[in-house]
Amino acid sequence: MRAMASTGRTFLILLFLFVAVTRSFAAGPTSGERAALQPAKTRFEMTFYAEAEQLAAGFCRKYTNSTLLPEAFLLQAKARFEQSNYVGAAEMLRSHFDPRDLLADEYLYHIGLTQGKRGQYREAADAFARLTREYSTSVHLLDASIQQALAYSMVPEWGRVIDLLSQSNAVFQSVARTNSPGDLVFRGFLLLGQGQMAVSNFADAEATLRKFDKSLLNPTNAWQRQYLICQIQLADGRTEEALQNTTNLLTMAGNTLLPAVEAESAAFRASILETLTRLDEAITNYNRNLVEGRPTSRQRQAILKISELSIRQNKINDAAALLEQFLGQYPDSNSADLALLTLGELRLRQYEQRAGTNDFLIAATNLLAQTNLAQAHSSFDTLVKKFPQSPFFPKGELDLGWCLWFENRMPECQQALQTAITALPHSTELALAYFKLADAQFRQGNFKGAINNYEALIRKFAAVPLQSLTVSNLFEPALYQEIRASLATEDLVAATNALARILNWYPNGFNTERAVLLTGQAISNAGDPPRARALFIGFMNVVSGAASIPEVQLAIARTYEKENDWTNAIQQYERWLNIFTNHAARPQAEYFRACAISQTGDKTNAFISFTNYIARFPTDDLAAPAQWWVADFYYAMGAFSSAENGYQTIFTQWPKSELAHQAQMMAGRAAFKRQSLGDADKYFTNLCNNPNCPVELKFQALFAHGDTLGSEGNQTNYVDAMNVFRLIARDYSTNKLAALALGQRACYALQWAQSSTENDKYETVSNAFMEVINSPQADARATNIATIGLGVVLEKLAQQRPDEARQFREQALDLYVNAFLNEEQPEVFWTKMAGTEAGRLAYEMREWQKAIKIYQRLQKLLPTSLPSIQNKIQDCERNLTRVSKQ
Repeated sequence: MRAMASTGRTFLILLFLFVAVTRSFAAGPTSGERAALQPAKTRFEMTFYAEAEQLAAGFCRKYTNSTLLPEAFLLQAKARFEQSNYVGAAEMLRSHFDPRDLLADEYLYHIGLTQGKRGQYREAADAFARLTREYSTSVHLLDASIQQALAYSMVPEWGRVIDLLSQSNAVFQSVARTNSPGDLVFRGFLLLGQGQMAVSNFADAEATLRKFDKSLLNPTNAWQRQYLICQIQLADGRTEEALQNTTNLLTMAGNTLLPAVEAESAAFRASILETLTRLDEAITNYNRNLVEGRPTSRQRQAILKISELSIRQNKINDAAALLEQFLGQYPDSNSADLALLTLGELRLRQYEQRAGTNDFLIAATNLLAQTNLAQAHSSFDTLVKKFPQSPFFPKGELDLGWCLWFENRMPECQQALQTAITALPHSTELALAYFKLADAQFRQGNFKGAINNYEALIRKFAAVPLQSLTVSNLFEPALYQEIRASLATEDLVAATNALARILNWYPNGFNTERAVLLTGQAISNAGDPPRARALFIGFMNVVSGAASIPEVQLAIARTYEKENDWTNAIQQYERWLNIFTNHAARPQAEYFRACAISQTGDKTNAFISFTNYIARFPTDDLAAPAQWWVADFYYAMGAFSSAENGYQTIFTQWPKSELAHQAQMMAGRAAFKRQSLGDADKYFTNLCNNPNCPVELKFQALFAHGDTLGSEGNQTNYVDAMNVFRLIARDYSTNKLAALALGQRACYALQWAQSSTENDKYETVSNAFMEVINSPQADARATNIATIGLGVVLEKLAQQRPDEARQFREQALDLYVNAFLNEEQPEVFWTKMAGTEAGRLAYEMREWQKAIKIYQRLQKLLPTSLPSIQNKIQDCERNLTRVSKQ
């Protein structure tokens, strides 16, 4: 057995020697092989890594037995590493690693680096550990010991980091003692200090770094040491001490001439000042990074921090000024896009603050708000036009949409929001963009489009859990707006579907009660009050504590009104008034109860209810219509003086009410009824001269003014009335009552003609009548009145000119007959007058046959014939018989 063991040991020794001899006496690379590999090495050294990899791979394919293959494979792996192909590099290194090869330590070293880049830190640490354990003469020994600790710091396993770097028998300490304190040794102690700080061993961490107090470090290492000391002091709660040391840190950062280091130092000092709530100083230090050359990430941090800290102090103008200065100096900076976005949002915040204050109507405040809005708009507009590829472009379009919304430029707002939606990721901003796009479409009357986008918001975000509550908070108002849009298009099905969801999801929501009221009222108005009433009652049963229960109960009363069920409506109002004695809607309930009582025909109790209401709630919005009802009550009773006072109360106490002008008109009519023509005319002329009076009402006032003048009953007032109606017909030619004005003018012209005794006025009167007859605006009534009037004028002329009397009378008779036979004549009065005048004149002219025919037709047209007409017919027949016998 011993012989066998001895033989085995001998075999192993011989095998080792054989291998050693084989390796020792293997043929070395030829000069041709070295020359073939050199181009790959040269390309690698010149950083042409892709070409270096290709050349090295070509060498490996060609010289398959070369002793330079390990070097070629390593070169190929290093080239892949430099091209960030870490997977390929790791595969190459692992597949060609030979622990016996002279380059084995190089392979392990690069395996560790490659695995670290892949995030496989334990595998990286294992590779470096094997190197330090098996290849103690490697040139990478010190670096590998540090890299092993660095890999564990990334796990992180700070205990192992500290053990590897602090234990005296560990590789790092052993090698560090025999080496001059160069960069690698410093890096190791720096990492050790970081590990000690990570486990809150602040005293040891600072002591580790203090070992280099008298060392001559290069500027970068000196800064790193000072930076870590400041971090240790800050973590140890020595904030003021850390802040004091940042003064030296800034100086050391400047010595490095590295913008990234200077930016890091300024941001670090600013963060400490922010912790100490020395916000203005923090802003000053963040602003150090808003200069050319600083890393984009630090510039953007500075922009956001300056904005945040300024808002906290309500110093938005200061922050805006800093950003404007930055943009003015560096308009094409890599951070200009974020600066524009932040500046715009600051200005938009200022606008919203000022536009939301109580003194918004003050000119100065309004001007500042509009200026801020214009500034915000300009910033966002510049962002989206100048930086369309920026990651902040989508947010810029969304914010631009907000500006356009506030400017009430809905088409442009819609376009900006649509662009934002196409560019924004799935986020809170995207949800807001859908919501405001729908709102913009709603404002433009595009209700179908609005519904589609409210639905898109809910569909895209309802099933996705988001940290922000903002998105879910949009669902309720979106459904409420969807209900409003559906009702605007009279789509009750869509409205009730949206209402079902809002009741299911948000039974106690802010908009739920209003949604129920709107939908129920729409259902009631569509002719289904019972269904509306059932909706209201069902809502009250489910949400018994809802704040709007009083409003819902009032809505129930209104459903009875829709059915003309005044008894139940009154009972509902009275029940409401007994329950909600101090509710804000009490004036409304009392008013509608009075209206319901009025509808039952009980005018006395309605009068009492309305007058009590006015006395109790004289400043309520419904006080004016209540006063109107009282005034109308007096008017209908013939108490015109009281009616006039009631109407007058409306336009004096509620001058801005929509009833004010109409009340002034009715006060004039009441004054007219009580025969106070002067007072009446003052009301009418005041309305006529009021530039704020609605056109239709001004027309009526002018008409009444003419009638008032004509009612004076003298020649001058007839002429004035005629002129007023002529003015109406001219200035209101498109109004449907223009023809009526011409008719009135004809009436007063006729009265003027009948009362006139002056020959020279007949021509003027006849011209007035002809103007009416020839007017395209004149209707049949006006034309007939003018025709009759012209006949009266001709009869007057016949009296003044005996020689032409027969001719004038014949013409007058023709005119009377034309008016009498006009089938378009809308009023029996004028038909009767035309027939009566025609029959009288024919009788006077002894045109017995014509007179008989006229009276017979008049007798048929009148509902109840007068005995005098039959007498006239008989008289004409007797005269005709007598003439025929002569």
